Amino acid sequence: MKTNINQARWLTLLIGLLASFGSIAIFLNPIDSFKSFTLVLGYLTLFMGITKTLRYFTSSVFTSELPLFKGIINIIFGLIIIFNTELTLVTVLFLIGYWIFVDSVLEIIDAFRYRKMRVEYWWLSLVNGIIGTILGFLMIGDLNLSTFYLTLVISFKLLSTGINMIMLFFIITKYYRQFEKFDHNL
Repeated sequence: MKTNINQARWLTLLIGLLASFGSIAIFLNPIDSFKSFTLVLGYLTLFMGITKTLRYFTSSVFTSELPLFKGIINIIFGLIIIFNTELTLVTVLFLIGYWIFVDSVLEIIDAFRYRKMRVEYWWLSLVNGIIGTILGFLMIGDLNLSTFYLTLVISFKLLSTGINMIMLFFIITKYYRQFEKFDHNL
């Protein structure tokens, strides 16, 4: 048990450091980071397509044409993503921009519904909706802003995870040392 706790604390520290460094790398290079993510997505899609296609030819369970069709579609989309990263970036960013825009407009509508219901802080939904509508509109029109915004969110999430894991390392270390003292006293 002592070995498991020791391994867990060092793995926790490693995860924390990797997440923190990853956060900094993404923050410093948002466009390259997003392109890298797109390539990983492309290769995963291609790999899934190849395995689905191979599975069709090697297993008697998957003899329906549907798995073969899905495999071929995945291969095609994987290749499109890999060889047209800019097209994939633009498509993803536009979809996210439109989603944020529409969701925020609906948030504004909800805010006025909350106001009619006499919800105390209804205006917070209104402010959130207005900010989101502006941000969504800007994201649709400016790909650099979209890329920066998405990578900023991912970067902050990784940083908070990294800080949390590093703090958890110290907490586990404290308990590990108490466990060691207790173990020596026996």
